Amino acid sequence: MTNNVYAVISDIHGDSACLSAALKALESYRISFYLLLGDLINHGPRNGLSQEYHPLGIPELLNPLKHKIIAVKGNCDSEVDQKLCEFPLTSPVNTLVIGRHRAVMTHGHLWKPADTEKLGLTRNDIFMSGHTHVPILERNSHGVIIFNPGSLTFPKGPNGIHTMGIINENSGTVALLDISGKTLNSLSFLE
Repeated sequence: MTNNVYAVISDIHGDSACLSAALKALESYRISFYLLLGDLINHGPRNGLSQEYHPLGIPELLNPLKHKIIAVKGNCDSEVDQKLCEFPLTSPVNTLVIGRHRAVMTHGHLWKPADTEKLGLTRNDIFMSGHTHVPILERNSHGVIIFNPGSLTFPKGPNGIHTMGIINENSGTVALLDISGKTLNSLSFLE
């Protein structure tokens, strides 16, 4: 078994300062891959502009990591965004194998946590999505881990905490982190 560590980030919405802070906090985790769940550059029609809105700063920060990025398209991502990014970001869904479990990553506007059975996910598989900006880390009734890392820029969860996530293949855990890298909650997929 490999010992990859995956950073899970969603809903950056063009805030390069939040992304920069998150990437700095993630340095201590020795990230193998960055899983980006969409809405990277554009702020979107329902969001305001963040104080640090600098959409061109997002590809400047992410392109040097392109060999470690696996991304999916969010509802605010466009073909123009793809022209700025040196990694693919137009797929609506990707499936990975983490440990011995399937991990489906999507933005959350097309595929939702209620679709895990349609996707063939079973106990200890992982369904990752963003979109709602509300962090979630729980098991559904079939034992599938439902993981929404929340939003780096526009948090809508309790306490308004800017959040992201980590999946550690070695320890078999999925963890929700705040933007400083502090663990807020975790679940095991090794049970």
